[in-house]
Amino acid sequence: MPSYNPIKKKKYLHPKSEQQANTGINKKVIYTMEQLVLHIKNKSKLAFIKELLKAFDYVEVLEPSQLSAKEKKWLAGLEEAVQQVNEHKQGKTHLKSAKALLDEL
Repeated sequence: MPSYNPIKKKKYLHPKSEQQANTGINKKVIYTMEQLVLHIKNKSKLAFIKELLKAFDYVEVLEPSQLSAKEKKWLAGLEEAVQQVNEHKQGKTHLKSAKALLDEL
């Protein structure tokens, strides 16, 4: 099973490149933006961590209400998967093997 990388890269145009486009220069400056999903175990520390991250001018903290429907669905699926793995590690549930999953196809 391939490992999951929670860091996604998105490309965006720098505002300067938009200004250049208005002046007729066909040069685009593309930067990559990293996304990181944090799972805070101690909920009492959540407000502190959010404030700490907001102190950096190059970090944008997105609240769940700011996520798109697709991102919310993906995040819910990820949380469910993590919960299933944790229950399997504790011996509460039994997960199918990769071979069993492939046999279903």
